[in-house]
Formats: sequence, structure tokens, C-alpha cells
Amino acid sequence: MSQSDGILIKTQEHCAEIIRSISKIQQHGSTKYNIEKLERNYGNLLTQFMLLVDSGVIKKENIEKYMEHDHEQSNQKNHN
Repeated sequence: MSQSDGILIKTQEHCAEIIRSISKIQQHGSTKYNIEKLERNYGNLLTQFMLLVDSGVIKKENIEKYMEHDHEQSNQKNHN
């Protein structure tokens, strides 16, 4: 298994943790513990994305471009 494969697997695992954290918040409410767990999992996921950038699997410029596009679309939906 290559280094990038390992990073991709960890990223996938952290995505699943985010899904579980959000589900717990929806089911049991926004308790301090549930929010901290979501924040921790989000931090872990961001770390994996940085590793994907550092290893050359994905490009930071592309991520920023897509984030900007998504942000613009969200703003348009909120103004309609």
C-alpha cells in the first residue's frame, strides 16, 4: 500500500466519524460532548486533507476554487 493509499483510507475513516458525530447531534441534541466530538473529528479530517495536499494527491488551488464556487452558490440560494 502506498503512502497516498494510507492517507485516503484514513480520510475515509474520518469522513465516517463526521457522519456519526452529526447523527448523534441530530438524535441526542447539541450537547457539549457531541459538539466537542464533532469539532475533534472535523479537525482530524482537516489534517487528512492537508496530508492529501502535501502528498500531491489533491491540489490546494483546486480545493479553494471549489470552495469559492460553493460559497457563491450558497449565497445565491440564501438571497432568493
